[in-house]
Amino acid sequence: IEHLGREVELERREEQREGAESGREREGRGVRGAPADKEWVRSFRRAAAAAALPPLGLRRCCLCHETLSSPLRMAEHLRGARHCEAVLRRHRRRGGRCDGPQPGEAEAAMLFDELSTQRIVRVRPEPPDVALALVQRELSRANAAAAPEAAAAASTAAPLSSALPAPALPDCSALPACLKTEASLRFDTRAHDLRGAAVRLLAKPRRGIGSFPAASRSGAPELEDFAPHGDVFRRFKVQQALYREVGKDAPFLAAYERLLRDVILP
Repeated sequence: IEHLGREVELERREEQREGAESGREREGRGVRGAPADKEWVRSFRRAAAAAALPPLGLRRCCLCHETLSSPLRMAEHLRGARHCEAVLRRHRRRGGRCDGPQPGEAEAAMLFDELSTQRIVRVRPEPPDVALALVQRELSRANAAAAPEAAAAASTAAPLSSALPAPALPDCSALPACLKTEASLRFDTRAHDLRGAAVRLLAKPRRGIGSFPAASRSGAPELEDFAPHGDVFRRFKVQQALYREVGKDAPFLAAYERLLRDVILP
């Protein structure tokens, strides 16, 4: 938890520093959107199109400090204007030239590799994101393989039966061994009652988050009985409200920290 807190603080300071530098650039020569900047960003975007692909499953950019909704969008993000503007800011911060004509193809590729690609490839993706990317890739391949057969069948079938068949399930043998190995962690659930703390957190009456059935309120409710409100999955403001409620629940946070410190980390 302390490590994550330090990471957040370092990112906040870096964003503040980049914002201050952007403000100074607006007063000086390299304002965002100026012709010189646009030419440099355009050169970096061409270099990004030919650069090495990011690690499979990566969805957080260490240059822009942006977390994408899906790891499948990372390659598109690296080719986008926002990322290439961040590359230009880093080049300017280390004293590189930004005035004059745009860089040549070889120079742009070298700078993009040094300032972006070499940093991106060192980031280790989260295992769930890797698994999701692998499953989505296999599904895409299955869809592509099934499409020609489905099109041929549809051309000889009745008009109402032209829907594509469901693709076959992906081959799970392609997943890394670390994602297929099951392990059990045993601990004293009475000393580390995280489930009970979660039930007490969710049992507090809150509008728009969810509730336990009336029958379970009279006895001891089970965590599995909780019925979340649909807005929890659809509305960002409701999700933020739930985050705030969790952040204010000291008993739940204490139980979580004890479990992390005394059981999981050792």
